[in-house]
Amino acid sequence: PTGATGATGADGTNGTNGVDGATGATGATGADGANGTNGSDGATGATGADGTNGTNGDVGATGSTGATGADGAVGATGPVGPTGPQGPTGATGATGADGTNGTNGTNGTNGVDGATGATGADGTNGVDGATGATGADGTNGTNGATGAAGADGAAGPTGPQGPEGPTGPTGPAGTNGTDGATGATGADGAATNTGATGATGATGSTGSAGDTGPAGPTGPQGPEGPAGPTGATGAAGTNGTDGAVGAAGPTGADGPTGPTGPEGVGGATGATGSTGQAIFGGGSGTGSLSTTASNFVPAGSFAVQTSSATVAVPIPFGGVVNNLQVRLSGNPGSGKTYTFTVLRNGSSTPLACAVSGNATTTCSDTDTTVWNAGDTISLQSTPSSNPTARTVTWSVSVG
Repeated sequence: PTGATGATGADGTNGTNGVDGATGATGATGADGANGTNGSDGATGATGADGTNGTNGDVGATGSTGATGADGAVGATGPVGPTGPQGPTGATGATGADGTNGTNGTNGTNGVDGATGATGADGTNGVDGATGATGADGTNGTNGATGAAGADGAAGPTGPQGPEGPTGPTGPAGTNGTDGATGATGADGAATNTGATGATGATGSTGSAGDTGPAGPTGPQGPEGPAGPTGATGAAGTNGTDGAVGAAGPTGADGPTGPTGPEGVGGATGATGSTGQAIFGGGSGTGSLSTTASNFVPAGSFAVQTSSATVAVPIPFGGVVNNLQVRLSGNPGSGKTYTFTVLRNGSSTPLACAVSGNATTTCSDTDTTVWNAGDTISLQSTPSSNPTARTVTWSVSVG
């Protein structure tokens, strides 16, 4: 805005009136007095007040739905479980027909006949003499060489295939394959389109005009001029500096974010993980183990028996019976031992361990034998060197 006009400079002091002289010709007009010095520029006006904030922009249009994410990569196939044991061999097929007999070998050459014995002279007729002894047999002729073996007869045609043997019992389930690696995470769905930018907020209205700057200071008094006409009016003061433009109104708020694109299709399910393990355990309860004879302890309850048949418990599903853990209520004693063996259907298995001496009370073992659902399980205790009577607890894992 324009600054206020500077104040008019003061008139020069009137010259002293001359002594009245005789009236004469009119004197020449005195020269005009010099113009007074311009007043100083007025001070800069105060900054105008900030303009009113612009109205918020309209809400941006909803962004379009993002593209569907690409399918996740298929997870790697888990390794194949080990092959079950081979079923029993099928029944033997019927015997094929006999092959044709080979041609007979050539007969060996007959041996040379032994020489004929000389005829005995006729005896005198009379009483028949005793029968003469039988003449010795002539020496047997040398046996002829054995004829060459006849060529093998052609193989007889293959007999018809025997009926298929009954299917062998199903081998125990192979150990479950190691878990397949988790399928790769599906690629992220394509980013949704950003909502359209909200319209720019309307420009804030122009700030109100700044206040009028204060009046410039009075210009210094002009030098006293000779008497004459009044000096010209001093020049107007310089316009005050324009007030600052009001600050721009704030940008309109962003439009709302477009809706999230649909979730990408999940990767293929990884291979089924192995079956979890179950824990079977039991013990002798309050009854101590025999120090001179074998005892049998159940799984799932507490007892001490002299026969495995009375404590054998069937397992509900098949798998590897492993991780034997045995704990006595105290050590067996120096030079003494308790040996523990897991029984399967009443028979010993490789899963066994022993607690010996006066420094230990526990033992453990591992095995990889696969059991079937319905197989019975129990624990046998065998003492050696008359150990101290103890109670026992035990456990195994199945899976």
